[in-house]
Amino acid sequence: MKYESIMSSTRANGRQALCAAVARWILMMSLVGTTIAAPAHPGLERWSSHLPGQTTPGAQPGTEAANSSAVNLRSDLSPGVWSLWLPLFCCLLLTGGLAYSIRKVHNANNQLERRTRDLSSSNEQLKREIGERWRIEQALRASENFYSSLVETVPQNIFRKDLQGHYTFANRAFCATSGKLASEIIGKTDRDLFPADAAASFQREDEQVLAAGKQLETEQNYPTPMRGRISVQMIRTPLFDAEGRPIGIQGIYWDVTDRKRAARELDSVHRQLIEASRRVGMAEVATGVLHNVGNVLNSVNVSATLVSDQVKKSKLPSLGKVASLLSENADEPRFLMDHPRGKQLPGYLKDLSEHLRKEQATVLGELDLLVKNIEHIKEIVAMQQTYAKLSGLKVAVKSSDILEDALRLNSSALTRHEVQVVREYAEDPIIIVDKHQVLQTLVNLIRNAKYACDESGRTNKQIKLRVCRNGTDRVRIQVVDNGVGIPRENLSRIFTRGFTTRADGHGFGLHSCLMAVQELGGALTGHSDGWGLGAVFTLDLPCQPKGTSQ
Repeated sequence: MKYESIMSSTRANGRQALCAAVARWILMMSLVGTTIAAPAHPGLERWSSHLPGQTTPGAQPGTEAANSSAVNLRSDLSPGVWSLWLPLFCCLLLTGGLAYSIRKVHNANNQLERRTRDLSSSNEQLKREIGERWRIEQALRASENFYSSLVETVPQNIFRKDLQGHYTFANRAFCATSGKLASEIIGKTDRDLFPADAAASFQREDEQVLAAGKQLETEQNYPTPMRGRISVQMIRTPLFDAEGRPIGIQGIYWDVTDRKRAARELDSVHRQLIEASRRVGMAEVATGVLHNVGNVLNSVNVSATLVSDQVKKSKLPSLGKVASLLSENADEPRFLMDHPRGKQLPGYLKDLSEHLRKEQATVLGELDLLVKNIEHIKEIVAMQQTYAKLSGLKVAVKSSDILEDALRLNSSALTRHEVQVVREYAEDPIIIVDKHQVLQTLVNLIRNAKYACDESGRTNKQIKLRVCRNGTDRVRIQVVDNGVGIPRENLSRIFTRGFTTRADGHGFGLHSCLMAVQELGGALTGHSDGWGLGAVFTLDLPCQPKGTSQ
């Protein structure tokens, strides 16, 4: 607006000057024309007397020739001629002067317009430059504000140093950690701010960063005035100018004391968990051994009880009485033939002999069964020890072999409860698994199926074991029973830790089986059509661990 007012004022002044010049020219020409035309009137003589060469009274001789010429000129030009040509001459002269003035004014106006356009263009360019500079200044101010808000508000400690090790910048967090103001830090070196050993260490690390020209990350003890030495994670990077020359370093660090303490505590807890897990594993193995051995011990107990009863009821003492009777009548040769009691001895001895033979056979049979049960106990313990050693080790094994091992571990209970086992092995693929975990799962599933059959009160108790492929790379093992079944409302809870429907159960078996199967990359599901309709437990396992080539 100021520029436009100046230009308007300039144009107005130019027009006023033009008008004044034209007016002055017209006035001057009018005066000239009037002056030239004056001799044609009566006062011409008076004007002529003052012309050069005009003779006046008392004039000096010697000017006669000039006077004569003037007289001749006036005599030749009559007053009518002067009155006609002088105005015309004045008009022409006035017109020429006016044209010249107009041309000069027009040229000046053109120059003024060109100058105005140049000034306008310069003004627009200046406006653009001012606007661009304003935008740059705003962007720079915003960038500075962003940098300041970012660097000053982050919880990390940030600093910069020059090549001589003098601090050139320190954010608020750095000042708070150091317990000093920024004015007390800027311009100082590490030796001015920290103990000698820490300052020397910082200086060596700074030299390493500058020498390598790349980032250096370390974890170190950092001295503070309030908390003593703390553990920090430090990152140092070199600073370069526009030409790539090093001009200093910058660093950022943060307190990791709490994190390291938490890591130590976590490591301690982890070791405790590993130890607890090992003990739980040992307890699990021991529980499995005791459970399976307990089933066999029931048979051992039955056999021992039968042998004990047979010994207690034995007729062997009667043989002693016969021997005592014969000893008392040894001096009577006719005792066996004539004495009534003696006559009964041969038949009695015969019956006693047969009774003792049968008794012996019964005792020997029970003893033989007792020996077999004891051998089975040894086998169970040996098998559990073998699987305990292989725990966590993946081996290649046939699916049917693991099922048969699980059956052997439950054989006594199945026999005692008169549960029939039906094998339906459609296929028998080799799988690579942790055999111990799979075996424990199958032992639990078969044992639960035995309990379900026993609780049903059926006379035709039956468990079916099925093996088949599930696709090309998985095997499916099913344990099917015709026991009491599972109510629909319990199907979603059977794998929950602590859930059980048996009075003497703990609710850990199926839950631990599910965890073990999921760890192997498999799946374990249970299904039942309802109470009294039996149940089906399906175990799906990969034929080999994920990522293992064929």
